[in-house]
Amino acid sequence: YTYMQAVFSVIEADKATYDAAKVYTYGFSQNGMFASYISLCFTSKVAGSWSGGAGMVIKGKNPVPPGKQGQCTDCKYWPVYLCHSS
Repeated sequence: YTYMQAVFSVIEADKATYDAAKVYTYGFSQNGMFASYISLCFTSKVAGSWSGGAGMVIKGKNPVPPGKQGQCTDCKYWPVYLCHSS
């Protein structure tokens, strides 16, 4: 979280190089989990996100990701709770 706060600070400080309104995340497998996590934690800073090959983890159910993400005390779903609205 702290790392991404620093990344967004760099993006926002260098307006000549970066457009802070056009920040997107993407990834496959564990990078996809990271992309989803960042898009959820920084919804006001991420314009869109794509994740492939990275299923949702439900605590207590298999398979468990290699890094054992989503197994913390406060976690129920990881990286995000998937939902939609119309």
